[in-house]
Amino acid sequence: MFDITALRARLRAWLNDGPGLALPDGLLDEAACQALDAVNRAGGSTYSVQGLGGALATSLPAGLETLLVSGAGALAAEGAAAAAERLLEPAGQPVTVLVAWGRLQYERFQAALGELHARQMQLGQPPYAAWEEVEDV
Repeated sequence: MFDITALRARLRAWLNDGPGLALPDGLLDEAACQALDAVNRAGGSTYSVQGLGGALATSLPAGLETLLVSGAGALAAEGAAAAAERLLEPAGQPVTVLVAWGRLQYERFQAALGELHARQMQLGQPPYAAWEEVEDV
């Protein structure tokens, strides 16, 4: 079952933070909320993940889990790097590389959201269904 615990585990694996020492749950949860919101806006849906934002059940299709993980991972990496950049010297090479990586991953996430949006529009599923002709009043 895909819930907040599974989502965090997949994020930590993707971000190479298995023990959870670098990225706190709060950062991962906020990144996941933002990514899920973007998925919902792109697909015109109201998907949820159990435990995320108080959701009681998961409605996110299994086919979109990887998209959610990649978007949340990009946002979490960029957020963590930006926070670290404020603490370290501005020219810190590892931080700059992490910021760049996070931005690249987020650009890929945005491209995938665009594809999701286009597929939903082509299928004509709500809220993108074709408008009916309305008689003039």
